[in-house]
Amino acid sequence: MGVFTFIIPMAFMYRLVNNLDFANGLPEDIILNIINSMNESVILTDKNDNIVYFNKKSEEVIGKDRKNIRDIFVTPSDFNDIEENLSTEIYINTKDDAISSIMVFSNVCDKFGDIRGRIFIFQIIRQLVDARHKLEKVKKSLESKIAKRTRELQEYNEKLQNEINDRVSIEYQIRDIFCYDTLTALYNRAYFIQELENTLFEDADEFHALMFIDLDSFKSVNDSLGHSYGDDVLIAISDRLRHLYKYKSVIISRFGGDEFVILFKNVPSETYVATNAQTILDTVKEPVYFDEARIHVSASIGIAMYPKDGTTKDELTKSADAAMYKAKEEGKNQYKFFQEKYRLDIEKEYDLTHNLLNALSKQELLLYYQPQICIQNTVASVIGFESLIRWKKDGKLIPPGVFIPVAEKTNIISDMGRWIIFEACNQGKKWSDKYGKNFKIAINLSANQLMNPVLYDEISTALLQTGVDPSCMEFEITETSIVKDIKNSITVLSMLKELGIRIAVDDFGTKYSTFNYLKNLPVDKIKIDISFVRGIGKNKIDEGIILSLISLTKGLGIEIIAEGVETEEELTFLVENGCNNIQGFYFFAPMGVNDLEEREILNFKKEGILKE
Repeated sequence: MGVFTFIIPMAFMYRLVNNLDFANGLPEDIILNIINSMNESVILTDKNDNIVYFNKKSEEVIGKDRKNIRDIFVTPSDFNDIEENLSTEIYINTKDDAISSIMVFSNVCDKFGDIRGRIFIFQIIRQLVDARHKLEKVKKSLESKIAKRTRELQEYNEKLQNEINDRVSIEYQIRDIFCYDTLTALYNRAYFIQELENTLFEDADEFHALMFIDLDSFKSVNDSLGHSYGDDVLIAISDRLRHLYKYKSVIISRFGGDEFVILFKNVPSETYVATNAQTILDTVKEPVYFDEARIHVSASIGIAMYPKDGTTKDELTKSADAAMYKAKEEGKNQYKFFQEKYRLDIEKEYDLTHNLLNALSKQELLLYYQPQICIQNTVASVIGFESLIRWKKDGKLIPPGVFIPVAEKTNIISDMGRWIIFEACNQGKKWSDKYGKNFKIAINLSANQLMNPVLYDEISTALLQTGVDPSCMEFEITETSIVKDIKNSITVLSMLKELGIRIAVDDFGTKYSTFNYLKNLPVDKIKIDISFVRGIGKNKIDEGIILSLISLTKGLGIEIIAEGVETEEELTFLVENGCNNIQGFYFFAPMGVNDLEEREILNFKKEGILKE
């Protein structure tokens, strides 16, 4: 029951005590029944606060042993602070213990206003207190749960924020992967192609230029200094290009490897593009410094103009690529604008490559042999042959100078080389059995073959399968092939030498100064290059080099042979100065096996050569 339920009984008691007319005519027992039926404790005191009446509720809760109203209060002095007719929460002494109660009292006065006594009404609020305690516990529990949930929400929010940050970071990484090259931080191939397509679509009425830039001989940087230096060079070149072009009308990308592409939007003229191309060449040529290393590289640039050289991304990229390859073929360190004939050359090379791939399976490849002649005491006789590959396509011979570069570029040369080794060994065995003498068969090894880790196995297998005497087989290696990796060359050639075969160095003295390491190579023969032979009778320097080579081989105890001999003057100079082994058109051109045998070239012997 609330505090305000006291109003009715208090008002009733007040009127009962102060207004006798109110109770006039009411029997006393009715009045007492009303008071005793109340759920509140009612106590009446005299003017000195001595208790004169308890109702039944008071007797149940407080007891009848209290004499003065102050005895009911836990702290009697609290009574002095209580105001009349004002509900107040106080602690009172009950039969059991001190409990909280709501109390209101009123003075009972006579008609003159003098206090005759007081009426006290108490409402025990144990249940309310218990409820309040429970409410406080519930409140604390709820506050604890709220605090816990708040922390959980905060933690969840932090986790969610971290996930959002991670997602944003991943999105940036994905964007970087999609847009940028990881090494140079230039735009990557995919982004550049997209930008090129957008440009051709949005600015179709403007002129644009596409440049393909390829670093010249960059592989040698990686091979000689290592890939870390190669990466540093790429980064340095990228930084230079980025510094040159910081505006939006120029898009720079690393297409892959050592190849860069640049899109110039809305160009005014080809002259403007050419000027920029030359600026790029000059910029790339500046040396790159790392630690104590000073690295020089150059570039070849191919340029395609939109819309003249193509209207789609594929057409433009093919045109720029073709122009770039033409710049490389014609000497590197230059730029070329696309011409239609470049495209035709590429298509021709593609067709050549496609047909060359099938040449072996179609048995279109064959070996020609050029006799090697030894002149002793004015008698010339055949001592061996150099095997030379030919390609017969649709009844026509395709010159080696046409298909060998393609074979080397596409690495078809490896399959061709393996076939040549077996065919030459097999032919050497056949001639040995047929003519009863061992002819030396020379086989040319390319640089790719020399670097092939299975070369030794291929040669040893061919020797075993054909049964040819290893001493009949001679492998010719150019200086260029040897110096690409001197250490590896010495190792491979030494292993081949252990098989019993012979080693010859072709084109000796034309490219590099090989005298310093010649003593470490297991060489049996040196060939005098045709370029020196052509100088006989015309150039004293060429003649001097030939004389030096002849003297060198005699000192080292190795053979020497001159190739490309075509005139009697050349033959006379060589033989008179001690080079008795001759190869060239003066005696025989390369020819097929049937021609050699039908003309009995293997039994060739001619007396009276250079007879005085």
